[in-house]
Amino acid sequence: MHEESDSHILLHCDLARQIWSLSNIPWIIIADWSDSAHDWIRKVTEEERKLFLILCWAIWSARNKMLWEKIQPNPLSIVLGVRSYLDAFSKINLSSCLSSPGKSVPSRWTRPTSDIIKLNFDGAILSQVGGAGLGVVARNSNGECLAWLMRFVPHIYDPETAEAMAAREAIDLARRHGWDHIVVEGDCCSQGRTEV
Repeated sequence: MHEESDSHILLHCDLARQIWSLSNIPWIIIADWSDSAHDWIRKVTEEERKLFLILCWAIWSARNKMLWEKIQPNPLSIVLGVRSYLDAFSKINLSSCLSSPGKSVPSRWTRPTSDIIKLNFDGAILSQVGGAGLGVVARNSNGECLAWLMRFVPHIYDPETAEAMAAREAIDLARRHGWDHIVVEGDCCSQGRTEV
């Protein structure tokens, strides 16, 4: 019924509006994002930013399931699932930092040299939806995002497998773009920092 834009899909369609109303994020935060994402990031807290971005991902996923698989989403289940995911993510990060004081995982992105593209990858188990989420971001030495991808892979329940699949996605992304000089970097907690 409406033009399919980012703003409509993530903010103004009926499903999105129901999810945002259940999320307890003030609408002013959501409305500001659609005006200027760059300025918006500076205004919100880290927790609000995490919740907002993961809810956007959940809305997009639910919309695709509704459109392509004819699965009717439940807005309350989506919001509760996202909050549960964030709680689990925070607990895992806190416990891994406390239990492995000798292993340091970089908390800041470091620049590659000027002729190299750096691809950061990550894999996460999404037990509530039965699979793994994979992500890759490619940036140059100025920190500019050149490419990125997110992918859901069903029936993956092992964190190391998810990390390995994300690393493979990073290498495939570099091949598709024809980048010869790359650094591929992950942060798998079981192995510390991984650089290929």
